[in-house]
Amino acid sequence: MSLLSCVAVVPAAATVAPYLDEMSGSRDARLLSLAEQLEAAVAKENSACEESDRLLVEPEIQDLEETLSFRDDEIDRWLKPFLSTRNWSDGAMFTPEDAEDLRALPAPFEDKILQSRLCELIEANDAYQPLISEIDRRLDAAHDKTSAIVELIENEQAQTVEGLTVKVKALRWCRTGSLNEEYLSDDSPAELRICQSMLRDLATIAAAA
Repeated sequence: MSLLSCVAVVPAAATVAPYLDEMSGSRDARLLSLAEQLEAAVAKENSACEESDRLLVEPEIQDLEETLSFRDDEIDRWLKPFLSTRNWSDGAMFTPEDAEDLRALPAPFEDKILQSRLCELIEANDAYQPLISEIDRRLDAAHDKTSAIVELIENEQAQTVEGLTVKVKALRWCRTGSLNEEYLSDDSPAELRICQSMLRDLATIAAAA
C-alpha cells in the first residue's frame, strides 16, 4: 500500500459515526487501543530479532555454517557439478536442495576423502536446518502478529488527529520496522516525499495538542 493510498483513507467529510468510549472520552478509542497493542507487538518483534541475532552467533550454529560453507579446494570443486543449483561457490552456503542432490547419487564415491566430505555436508545440513527453521518460525510469528494489528489499524476509520497519528506509526512500521524511524530516499517521487512531509506535520501537530 502506497503513502498516497494511506492518506486517501481519510475523506474530507467523514460520514462514519464517531466512536465514543465512555472510559477514555476519545472518538478514536479503538485506534488508541490498537496503538498500544502495536507498540507491544513491535517490542516483542524486536526482542525476537535480538534473540535471533544471539542464537546465530552461538558456537554450534557457527560451526555448522563453517562446515556448510564452500571451501575453495579440490574436494568441494569436485562435488559442485553434482549439485543441481550449481551456485555453491566462495561465500555461499550448502543448501537443503544440495543435500538432496548428494543423497540421490547412485553409489558412494570410491575416494574416501570425497565421500567423507559428502557425509559431513549432509549431516551438518540435517543438524543446521531445524535450528534455522525454529529461529525463522519465531521471527515470522512475531512479524505476523504485528502485521495483523497494522491491518486492523488500516481498516479503522480515524476521527481525530490523535487517531491519525496511530496510522502514522503503522505506516512507519511498514516502511522501516520501527514506530519512530522514517526512511525516504532523496530520489523518491515528489508525491511520496510530500505525503511523508504531511505525515510528519501531522505527528508534530498531535504532539503539540
